[in-house]
Amino acid sequence: MAQFANFLLLLCGLLTVRQLQAQNCSLQIEEFTDCLRDRLVNSTNKSDMKKRVSFDTDKLTFEDASSYCMKRYVLSNEAASDEWAIGMKLEALDRLYPSLIVVATVTNVNGNSVSITFDNWGDKYDYTTEKSNRDLHPVGYAKYIHHPQNKYKPYKYPGGFNWKKYLNETDSVPVPFESFNRIQTNGMPKDYYLETITGNEIQPGT
Repeated sequence: MAQFANFLLLLCGLLTVRQLQAQNCSLQIEEFTDCLRDRLVNSTNKSDMKKRVSFDTDKLTFEDASSYCMKRYVLSNEAASDEWAIGMKLEALDRLYPSLIVVATVTNVNGNSVSITFDNWGDKYDYTTEKSNRDLHPVGYAKYIHHPQNKYKPYKYPGGFNWKKYLNETDSVPVPFESFNRIQTNGMPKDYYLETITGNEIQPGT
């Protein structure tokens, strides 16, 4: 228990070093503890998704979990607020089936262009476009606009889909909300985005 308390103090110190606002430290610690709990609770879960996505949760230690959560909640805040990076998650329009908005991953960033793939759906759906393209959206967007669809989550993903759980499983972070313009967010507030990546509600189409 003392180890855990000391680690939280270390986390708060790191956040201070990263020049985060002091009043946000308690929120970051709360997010970190939620992340750590979920990471450890899910440590025995396995999935066929390992064929393409690495979960690395079958033999998880406290150090493994804390290292992951540090990366997610500290390193992501270290990045520029509008930065795109390979491996980040988002939601995007499927251009082959434009009635769908699906979970996607950034596969390449080149200046103002970004390439994405739809998680586990095969590369025939992949495309490259401008970062500001109206087909790209922050996580939680489909649910926010009440998008009617029967496919949303990664192909063959077991059970209902939740963004917080999926980010944990894939050791990934979402594209920052600030990376999207007003057309891409379509009125979706940042608070909704934050609730999406920290909440437990099941997403639509799952």
